[in-house]
Amino acid sequence: MMQGNQSFWTFAVALQAKNSLLTNTPSYLQKDKLHHQIEARIDTKLAKKCDTEKSNKITDFKKWMADVRHLDDGIRSDHLELELAMKNSRDSNCRNNPVNEPSRHTNTTTTPSSAVINSNTTAMSSSVCYAPHLTELECQLLADDEGCFKCCKPFADHRSKDCPNNFPNSVGYQPLT
Repeated sequence: MMQGNQSFWTFAVALQAKNSLLTNTPSYLQKDKLHHQIEARIDTKLAKKCDTEKSNKITDFKKWMADVRHLDDGIRSDHLELELAMKNSRDSNCRNNPVNEPSRHTNTTTTPSSAVINSNTTAMSSSVCYAPHLTELECQLLADDEGCFKCCKPFADHRSKDCPNNFPNSVGYQPLT
């Protein structure tokens, strides 16, 4: 048995209960050997804390158990406080920073147009806004569905390098789902 994620007290009581089943057998452990077995199987953080606090110098089994239980309770309490602080910080950050705009920014490319609208005027330069970069999820969907990463079409019979289509325009763009 190892302590694992359970509390020291739960682990120690369970080990003592199993040992009590071995009463009057050669496998039964006396208090000093039981002390050694429990100490050898406690959590690494708790073992280091016991070394730091000199708990391993306590020879009385009951006093040692109480001292180690106290240290373990302190470690678990500190861990819970840290988890709570991290959760509160994360929740606070999410509430204070709502997403007001898309998290992906569009690329803007200006391409000149030389088409003649009528005999006296030519068209002005037009701004083409391409769709945002693909997210990891969108890339995975396209890869799973043998799609094209350029035109963003699933089940395409072509690949990006020989795609006959252009990149999607940001106007009316819907993320892949």
